[in-house]
Amino acid sequence: MVHTEPSGDGTLRALIERVERATGPDREIDAVLFILFPSLTDGKPPFNAESDPWHLQWTRPAYTSSLDAVVVLVERELDDREWARGVDRENRKYWARIGNDNWDEANEDIIGYGKTAALALLLAFLRAKHEAVNAVHSP
Repeated sequence: MVHTEPSGDGTLRALIERVERATGPDREIDAVLFILFPSLTDGKPPFNAESDPWHLQWTRPAYTSSLDAVVVLVERELDDREWARGVDRENRKYWARIGNDNWDEANEDIIGYGKTAALALLLAFLRAKHEAVNAVHSP
């Protein structure tokens, strides 16, 4: 299980690595995302995840299997940043990109690849959040 300290660089890095290895739906990843990003619950947890893990099992969105759920996550957490997705038929994988927040030509879009469109967009989203955390903490 990935530890869930809020927006910590270690948590995001571990989650990125976990999503990079994912080959399909993963309800544990879904649970961590649900806890890490409070914008999905208007900033307050709907229940105590530690005292009521059964509730968490059945109420969290299926980010790793639902493109719609990831789109909601991207649009709530990244505001007006543009994003796109597609399929690389030759390599049999999906791709997603999120426009870099700083539109300087030196900054490239953030890319994610995955076995499904949901995993590709989720990976791009997590990389964008990781980049934002690092930008805040760098001199």
